[in-house]
Amino acid sequence: YDQASHQEWFMRSYLGLKFVLGSSVIASSVEYASNHNLKIVEPYLKYYMMLNCARAFIFSLPCTEWKGTTSIQMTHSNIVNTSCDKLRRVDSDLAAQCLKIMKAAQDQRELFSYRFPATGLQIFGNNLVEVDDATSISRLFTELTQFNLACFEAAFRKHCQLRLRLADGA
Repeated sequence: YDQASHQEWFMRSYLGLKFVLGSSVIASSVEYASNHNLKIVEPYLKYYMMLNCARAFIFSLPCTEWKGTTSIQMTHSNIVNTSCDKLRRVDSDLAAQCLKIMKAAQDQRELFSYRFPATGLQIFGNNLVEVDDATSISRLFTELTQFNLACFEAAFRKHCQLRLRLADGA
């Protein structure tokens, strides 16, 4: 334990929480949009809901090297690929499915953010990412983030707080 690692994990935890909370707001928005036939915003909302949760998951992984600002400014493709790659440790089939859905959501978000096709969402036919699928992936990444941070907290309490008390002479 040292001050630098304490600061790193404080930032990782803070950023993870920030992105999970942001995704919960987006989840409410996508649910509202879906229920009120605001289809044009759905690709954007579904994509960012998943992306933010995937980012939180990456921040919670001790196997991902912290590179300061570079870690915070990861590209979207890097976030999608890294999160799904790390998910393979849990379930490779699930990781492949998440990668496929997240890449489709990214393509759909880009199309509607930059081109606005006249055919609307019908351009995707049956390949449109469903709200339930985006929500399930977001929930999965959120739960894994919570699990990782709970493990980190338990390890910190077990190993580092004892050292802190000994260092303080308690």
